[in-house]
Amino acid sequence: MKIFKKISVYLTFSAILLLFVFGCKTPNTKDQVLPEILPKLKFLVISPNQDGIQDEEVIDITLKTSNYISYWEMQILNEKKELIKKKTSGGNIEELKKQLFLKKENVDFPKQITWDGKDINGQLQPDGKYFIKFIVLDNNKAVFDTEKIKLDYLYIDNGLPSAKYSIDNKIFSPNGDGNKDELKIKLSIKLDPMEIKYDELKGKDWNIDIMNNQEEVVKRIVYNDSAGVEKELIWNGTDNAGNKLKDGTYSLRINTKNKAGNYWKSEKETVVIDTQSNPISVSVSEGSFSPNSDGIKDTIKFTITAKNKEKIDSWKLSILSMTNSAEAFSFSGKTTLPDSLIWDGKDKKIRNFG
Repeated sequence: MKIFKKISVYLTFSAILLLFVFGCKTPNTKDQVLPEILPKLKFLVISPNQDGIQDEEVIDITLKTSNYISYWEMQILNEKKELIKKKTSGGNIEELKKQLFLKKENVDFPKQITWDGKDINGQLQPDGKYFIKFIVLDNNKAVFDTEKIKLDYLYIDNGLPSAKYSIDNKIFSPNGDGNKDELKIKLSIKLDPMEIKYDELKGKDWNIDIMNNQEEVVKRIVYNDSAGVEKELIWNGTDNAGNKLKDGTYSLRINTKNKAGNYWKSEKETVVIDTQSNPISVSVSEGSFSPNSDGIKDTIKFTITAKNKEKIDSWKLSILSMTNSAEAFSFSGKTTLPDSLIWDGKDKKIRNFG
């Protein structure tokens, strides 16, 4: 009887143990729904240079799961997939996997995480491409790893945009006469090393802003350097609505911002619209002269008057033959127009005043 009782108790205990084992859900079954993280980056590029513009990455996080989150981890990896920075909550993931059951409670899971471009030791990282990886473990021991689907990425770029430029016809007269009707800006753009290395970072707008004396932008010409780094841009004296601007003095400034938010601007240049005519008159000292070196009326003097001599940047005075209108002599210059000129009667010569 005692032997029978022992066998009966043993069988009963075994049956209870079997019921317990087979009655429990086994973690990581095939029909298990994995948790899912959907990170959204605010910037493609950051420049942690403490200028207040795109100094850090902001990552908004959406978590989709029907279970409890027992552990989460975010990793920042460099282009070689080496670990740079790590944020985590929940303890040790490998130890959690070894536990028979996990608590039905959530660890603190942020809706937003920022990264300031520094590594674990607080050192700023160099310009380059970086990846963001998330790992999540729920209370059923289901693991979601974003690397198995898609790694989000961002760039660090502290490079500053720059350009060389020149302006032709700073004083111009857009009156349709074919002479200095346009102002020309020649741009020679220098790309920073990150723009050269990664095509995704190329293509920033260059703004040529023309401002009135109240510092209001009356005209903006925009050029995107994805079309090339050498460009000549034209301004015909109109405003943003296509209306002709009044004669006067304006300021011109070139500015740009790359995808990291780094800003560059040129010095302010002064440009002038002047469509008014500038009458010039020439009078001669004598009606006739005799250039025979006898000391009497050997030369003739031309007296020149102009409304606005300071607005003249080049000039030419031609003396023509009465017979066939051929040019016998000429004076020319690119400096200030002189008040008078002296001719000694010699032909086929040109006197250049610079």
